[in-house]
Amino acid sequence: PLDSAQHELSEEARLTSGTWINLLPATHPLGISELKWGRNRFVPFLVLDPVDDEDPLERDLEEHMEVCKGVPVREFTEMVMRGEVMLPSVQTGWMALEWLRKEGLLER
Repeated sequence: PLDSAQHELSEEARLTSGTWINLLPATHPLGISELKWGRNRFVPFLVLDPVDDEDPLERDLEEHMEVCKGVPVREFTEMVMRGEVMLPSVQTGWMALEWLRKEGLLER
């Protein structure tokens, strides 16, 4: 899962390196289901201090995305509430925020 996540970060966000934290709960060793009726699973990661990827991987032709950097927590929450964030990203974002709070890196 880590290799796949690193490729996705390069391809989609144009970022690399940093400190990688696997947010997967021990109760879901095979990953978190994307949808209750689907088979796709994902492993959420948090990356601290990534850097710009000077040679990013190519994006898939069918993918179109908007990369938003430096989004404050309040704005991320508003984007979620407006339905602008896909479910796996909502799950990962929420888990990342909780991890940061637990580690004392983000105020409650």
